[in-house]
Amino acid sequence: GYTILNDVTARERQVRFRPDGAYFYEAGSSKNFDTSTPMGPYILTADELPDPQTLALKTYVNQELRQNNSTSNMIFPATYLVHFFSTFLTLYPGYTISTGTPGGTAWGSDKELGGRPYMRNDVVRAKDYLQVGDVVRCEIERLGVLRNTVAGPQHP
Repeated sequence: GYTILNDVTARERQVRFRPDGAYFYEAGSSKNFDTSTPMGPYILTADELPDPQTLALKTYVNQELRQNNSTSNMIFPATYLVHFFSTFLTLYPGYTISTGTPGGTAWGSDKELGGRPYMRNDVVRAKDYLQVGDVVRCEIERLGVLRNTVAGPQHP
């Protein structure tokens, strides 16, 4: 099935610098927080949504349009990702695969952490990363609207 997933990333935890100044990306430590992956509002099954690669996608931060794109611009289609992961991992009902985004995150404006400026007109060049209290609204055609407010660090 298909749903909306807001794959929030802490970029300062993702980028690792080598002594020579080169850098690499480590996804695990930047995407695994208790409040970092809101998902919903519901799931459409594959028979209800036969082609997930033709959907309009918009993201807003505090009412500012940051993305105005389409799932057709994703680097890897959903079907490819299911195939790819199934070659080395048994996929069970309930597993979730995050596809990524067709662009429009604040990372593109962060040269210090390896971001590259967007050379496209379908994204807004964000000036800063999300801040506590920001409201993020993700909309994908036929999948609904996912709205969440950025929370501060959660301590037990």
